[in-house]
Parts: sequence; structure tokens; C-alpha cells
Amino acid sequence: MIKRLHTARASEGGVMAARLAAAGFSGPDVILEGKFGFFEAFTRAPKLDELLRGLGETWETERICTKCYPLPYLRPYAGPDARRTQAAAGDPLPTRGPI
Repeated sequence: MIKRLHTARASEGGVMAARLAAAGFSGPDVILEGKFGFFEAFTRAPKLDELLRGLGETWETERICTKCYPLPYLRPYAGPDARRTQAAAGDPLPTRGPI
């Protein structure tokens, strides 16, 4: 799978889960601690007190920030930032000369 499709696959999974739930499907009750759960796959001694600390009180989404541009490194931001500044000043888009 190519990188451009990664977010689409996550969205596809969310839509599929919503459709399955609407059709009456349900999942296991013990996804963390069950025989085939997360803990069994990654640890034998989970620290539940650390996992549950702040549950329902602390929301990590409040600390999330988004990228201004979907670019991987800092250097490419110069172009979009310069264009935004140029547009704010009322400058037209640059015309493309002969190739």
C-alpha cells in the first residue's frame, strides 16, 4: 500500500465499523485482557493503574495539534507560506512562462 492511502484505510475501517454496528454486529467484551486481547499479545503483566489513570478526566485530544501543510519536513513549508503572504498582500498568482 502506498503512503497516500494510509489515512483512507483508517477511514474505511471506521466506516465499516459503523456499518457493522448499525447492522447489529458487536465485538468481544474483553479486547484488552481477553485470551486474544492486547495484553496477551504485548505483555503478561499489564499495569492497569497506569492505563486507567485519568480515564474520563484527562483527554489527550486537547494536546493534539495538526500540521499546517501535509509535508514531511520543515523546509517545504517556505513555499506555501510565501504564497500565503503574497496572496494576503493582494498579489496575483505568478504566471508561468514558456517551457
